[in-house]
Amino acid sequence: FYCFKTLLTINVGVKAVSIKCTVIRRLSGEGLIDDNFSKTAFKKFIEDLDNVKNILLQSDIDALKKYEIKIDDEIHGADIKFEPAASKLYDIRYKEAKLIADSIFKQTFNFNIDDSVYLDADSLNYPKNNSERYDRWYKIIKYKTLEKYISLMDDRDAQSKKKTPDTAKSAVNKFVYKSDSELEVDARNAVAKVYHKRFESLDKTYNEEKKFDAFLNAITSLMDPHTDYFAPIEKRSFTEQMSGVIYGIGAQLGADDNGVKIASVSPGGPAWKSGQLVMNDVIIKVAQGDQEPVDIA
Repeated sequence: FYCFKTLLTINVGVKAVSIKCTVIRRLSGEGLIDDNFSKTAFKKFIEDLDNVKNILLQSDIDALKKYEIKIDDEIHGADIKFEPAASKLYDIRYKEAKLIADSIFKQTFNFNIDDSVYLDADSLNYPKNNSERYDRWYKIIKYKTLEKYISLMDDRDAQSKKKTPDTAKSAVNKFVYKSDSELEVDARNAVAKVYHKRFESLDKTYNEEKKFDAFLNAITSLMDPHTDYFAPIEKRSFTEQMSGVIYGIGAQLGADDNGVKIASVSPGGPAWKSGQLVMNDVIIKVAQGDQEPVDIA
């Protein structure tokens, strides 16, 4: 399956997209691209836009439902309206989510009260309203902060048990004992830094064209799971990467609100041979040789 984007026009206020696709595919049956296909593509693209279900509201999904059986018509030549409408809603909710996260990071967390958080987005529905979305952000940020807080407490306890050297060199890395409240602040700031970095990356890279590329990939992946759409620049990069040389650990990384994850493991690569890494493993710390592990969570 091949899909080539030949024209993309964006007007102020209303986004009008004209796409010309050449599809070359041998079909063993008929009716592949129909309303059922459209429903699946609709669900796939929404999941790709908000895979942890903390950006869009259920009302947004309901508003987009009118396009659920229209994607097959768009593929066959009708005006493309679903992706522009979905992207517009996403952009609005994304800005709101950033403000929510910023407000939460300014609060002090109390880890002495019982609380719960759902980490499996597949088991969740989209938030019913802003209050429910806020609660979802609050709990996941508190959970990530608690993880960091425990790690800092462990480091503090380990350092406090060590004998203090009386050499001049030790003055450079002198251990300073911090209270629990100070560690909470440090943990919250560390998690905030990770989230702000992620937001900055999205702000710079996840533009209109990237979202449209994701829409095309939602379609092509359903037609053939081994097919992806590449914009011209990405296509050149992909060709270079397919030169037969696999660098690094032989694993592709991804990221979501749970942290940096193993997206896939390359067969025959170092990670695959070790048997210690599998898809969806979350990377907490990294180290080179005998060096001290560095926290990246």
